[in-house]
Amino acid sequence: MNVINAKRVGEVISSNTTSFLAQCIKDDTNILTLPQAPYFGSFVKAEGEEIGFDIIAVVFEISSGSIDSVHRPTAMNLSRAELRNQQPQIFDLLRTDFSAIVIGYIMNDKIHQTIPPHPPQIHDFVFSCSSNEIKNITNKMDYLRILLNSGTSTCEELVEASIRHAYAARGNDRAYLIDVGRELSNLLKDNYDRLSAILRRIKP
Repeated sequence: MNVINAKRVGEVISSNTTSFLAQCIKDDTNILTLPQAPYFGSFVKAEGEEIGFDIIAVVFEISSGSIDSVHRPTAMNLSRAELRNQQPQIFDLLRTDFSAIVIGYIMNDKIHQTIPPHPPQIHDFVFSCSSNEIKNITNKMDYLRILLNSGTSTCEELVEASIRHAYAARGNDRAYLIDVGRELSNLLKDNYDRLSAILRRIKP
C-alpha cells in the first residue's frame, strides 16, 4: 500500500473475520488532547504488511475512556483549557478506540467486496481512505449489503453515514445518490419501512 500522504488514524488491537478494533494514535504535535478518531461511517483500511493485502472497513463505533481499569475518569468541573493548564497528565491516561466492519480487501490493486482470506493482524496500522479510494471502493455497491446485514444497533444510521461519505467523495454528485437509491430498493424490497427510513436520511 502507498501510505505517502495517507493519514494514519489507529493501530489494530483486536480483530476477527468480520471486524476489528483499533486504538487511535495520539498526535505528537498536540499531546494535550484526545486522539482524533475517524468519523462514524467513514472508510478506513488496515495495512496488511505481512498478509499481502489491505483490508477495507467502515467505522461503526467510537469510544473514549481510561487506558486501564485503575485510572477511571471523574468529573473535574474544568474547561478543556483549564485541564490542559492544571492537569495535563490526564490526557496520558485516556484513549480513544474505534471499531470497523470489514467490507472487503485490496490485493494487487484490485478491490474485492467480500470477506478477506485473513483478518488484519494485531498492531497493523489503520489509515483513512482518500476521496479517490472511497470512490473506487464504492463504485460497486456490494458494501451496502454487508452493512445492512451487519447486525449493529445503528445499522440504518451506519448505512446512511457511509453513503454520505461516498457522496461527498464524489463532490456531492446526485447521480450517485440515485444509483444508491435503486440498489437499496432492490436490497430492501421486502422491508419498506427500513428502506424509507434510510432514503429519508440520505435525501440531500
